[in-house]
Amino acid sequence: MTFTPDPFAAPQEPTGSQPAGITTQHQGSTQAAPPADWYADPTQPGTLRYWDGTAWTSHTAPAPAQSTSGQPTFATFDTAAGVGTPPAPAPKRRRLVTVASIVGGIVVVLGIRLIGIGGFDAVTAFFNSTDPEPLSAQAGADWLNLEVLEGHGTVKYDPAWQDAGLDLAQLSEESSVGPGPDVSVDAAWIIDTDPDGNQSILFVYSARGLTGVIQPELEVDAWIDSVYPEKTGTEKVSGTAIVTDSDVRGYMAEFEYDYYGWHFVDSAAAVVHGPDEVVLYVSSAGEETGSGVDELEAVLNSLRIGG
Repeated sequence: MTFTPDPFAAPQEPTGSQPAGITTQHQGSTQAAPPADWYADPTQPGTLRYWDGTAWTSHTAPAPAQSTSGQPTFATFDTAAGVGTPPAPAPKRRRLVTVASIVGGIVVVLGIRLIGIGGFDAVTAFFNSTDPEPLSAQAGADWLNLEVLEGHGTVKYDPAWQDAGLDLAQLSEESSVGPGPDVSVDAAWIIDTDPDGNQSILFVYSARGLTGVIQPELEVDAWIDSVYPEKTGTEKVSGTAIVTDSDVRGYMAEFEYDYYGWHFVDSAAAVVHGPDEVVLYVSSAGEETGSGVDELEAVLNSLRIGG
């Protein structure tokens, strides 16, 4: 199960660089600081807070109810006294920040960049000046239809994919804040899982009635820049103008980055049809599962709008 922090809640930092009663000195000997990881927040019961190795950060998330009692705390980490061991990173905790980051990303992509720029002439010029690559991946014969664009379009998905269990209505509301268009988070599927239980999740977003210049390459680049603000070493691995089987055009890319010690390769795409836009994003489990670009491409190539 993916636990969803509130990306808009004002975090409350615990007082001091470490919890009360914990010092870096232990009866004259130096106590090793806990490693960077998620820990039980000493000031907010039932909450996890990220410790970056030297100080608390502002990142919080609800603690999984089934494991709250076993969540490592600073009190269980004391190498000088020989009590306990450094808590092993729990792979699924990487997902605790996913939702907050993707909500922020879609607000940037479908909101701020599209307001008050005016007209679709630049979109036509963009499409006419590029030589898009036809998508080749196809949906399976047994794939099912999902409505997007408020029922004005559909995409297909593999029925073997598991629902990620997220509150899509809440995510849609959070993604539609500000002066931008209303955004629908239409789906979040688990498309792959690595040996440690980390999940690759494919998100589908759509928005209608957009105004302004919509250039898919800029949209995808904005996505890459805005998701996971704390990521480092971001590099676009591939990027190309694309056209689907139904002649809907856009841009697709893969990008890699490091995030709190883990390396990821994700994929994202944006396509535009008049004032409508569909954005797909795969938040990968890690290098073991790959970027999920094949699944993303198959879903995108199945897009049908109108009629």
